[in-house]
Amino acid sequence: MNNTVDLNKRVVLYDIVKGIAIYLVVLGHSIQYIDELGWQTDMMERYIYAFHMPLFIFVSGYFFYPSVRKYSFKDYLRKKFLNILLPSISVGICTIIMESSLKIIKSRSIIFWFPENWEYFGLWFLTLLFVILVIGKLIAMTNINMVHAFSVLVIIAYFLPDKVLMANQLRCLLPFFVLGMIMKIMSIRKVPSWLSLLAFVVFVFGGQFYRFEHSMYFFSRDNENYLLVYIYRVVIGLSGIISTFTLCVYLTNFKNVSKFLSLIGQTTLPIYAIHVFFFSVFVHLHIHIDNTILILAFSVLLLIISYFIYVFTNSQKYISLFFYGRSN
Repeated sequence: MNNTVDLNKRVVLYDIVKGIAIYLVVLGHSIQYIDELGWQTDMMERYIYAFHMPLFIFVSGYFFYPSVRKYSFKDYLRKKFLNILLPSISVGICTIIMESSLKIIKSRSIIFWFPENWEYFGLWFLTLLFVILVIGKLIAMTNINMVHAFSVLVIIAYFLPDKVLMANQLRCLLPFFVLGMIMKIMSIRKVPSWLSLLAFVVFVFGGQFYRFEHSMYFFSRDNENYLLVYIYRVVIGLSGIISTFTLCVYLTNFKNVSKFLSLIGQTTLPIYAIHVFFFSVFVHLHIHIDNTILILAFSVLLLIISYFIYVFTNSQKYISLFFYGRSN
């Protein structure tokens, strides 16, 4: 009997993981913008927000090393700017234009909209990832041990005050980036079945206590319980990540499902960028649907629509460059 979960199915497995992750992003936003009145207390939403962004940054950490050593700093900076930061900036600018236009149409007066919190301008996750990758490249140019250096950064990030730009996001997500990197460096390719089961149990039962007050969006570094919440978020996030990998390994046995998720997983950035524009419109419609089945159906439909918009627009040079991080 095999007592391990084999992770040595590189391309397909990690594309499936990314496919699951981007669907959770779309689903989370669907609940948030369609169920405006009750999304913060929705149980499914709380589980999603407990681990879906840690999952994304974990995968980014896994692929960060040793590929970071392939390029000079100048080439690496240019590559990551075009592939990651430029789409974030482009979406942010377009969102300001769309929101301002909609407000002008509704009020029939000149009103310009700007984000209340500039930390979440554009595709904030990509902006944060760009910062982490550039820092990582600077470390890679030295003789400093990569894991040791990033571990120190995790400690420094923990003590950053809230007023530092993106400090909350960095505190919350950097540990998972480091864990993904450690997994790659140590060539961890199998997860024992007992650990997979333990992670699932911890996630299911521990996730029930997750609240949005605990998230990086709301929880302050100055809170007296911050250390406990910090540890709790890491444990729940990691258990969710392990559970997702276990699920994805199982899904590789189903050809059509794994093929679909793999296809979606290869286009996570375009889907991330495209689906944001839909919610820029929905937020002004004040739609309230609290039916779980309808929300699930809507999120799947939006995922598929976003994918096909990408397929039909990817051949356009400037759209592909500015919004998808790809040069044709």
